[in-house]
Amino acid sequence: MNNVPRPSPAEFSFPEISYRDRGRLPHWEIQGGTYFVTFRLNDSLPSSVVEAIDFKIARKIASLKQQGDMKPKELNRIRRMKNVFIERYLDEGHGSCVLGESRNAEIAAGSLRHFDRQRYDLYAWCVMPNHVHVVFQQKEGHSLADIIKSWKGYSARKINQNLGREVSLWQREYFDRLMRDETHLNRSMRYVLNNPLKAGLGEWPWVWARGMGVG
Repeated sequence: MNNVPRPSPAEFSFPEISYRDRGRLPHWEIQGGTYFVTFRLNDSLPSSVVEAIDFKIARKIASLKQQGDMKPKELNRIRRMKNVFIERYLDEGHGSCVLGESRNAEIAAGSLRHFDRQRYDLYAWCVMPNHVHVVFQQKEGHSLADIIKSWKGYSARKINQNLGREVSLWQREYFDRLMRDETHLNRSMRYVLNNPLKAGLGEWPWVWARGMGVG
């Protein structure tokens, strides 16, 4: 399992990048791209929290405009803060946290592993109590949206069966970051590996990375 090659330098170049906007979050995609994706349970992040974060970011941007300091680099830094705020909130363990139950966590992890080496190459993943992180490279003929749809669809059916209910398990949207280079990839993998410890979960079993001392 550890002999999957890392993306070559050429695969980090973006000659033909596509853009999709499904209503709330933009998504950039290239064929064969390498991504850090986060998707979360439907009850893990209330709309009131998202609105409060959006308001905080908007105030910071307005302050930059007022000061005449709207450099693209600074603007992007502030926009990235939204992800930082959201991930910090998720790590606090809000909502039902059904992935904290071993059987449900194994279902989610199994959905990630199922098409590894066929539709994508996994580099790292972590199933947290209320969200999932995955670092992977898509294979030709399999879109980012379809890969994530298969993970969420399968795991939702099985987890709902396990819990004896029928609810919308996952938040419709997801966060994705296109890896810029190997440094970015390694940093993202370390983030995934360290997320359980950072969230105070101790010896959390639902974490794995290829070629970094795990799995």
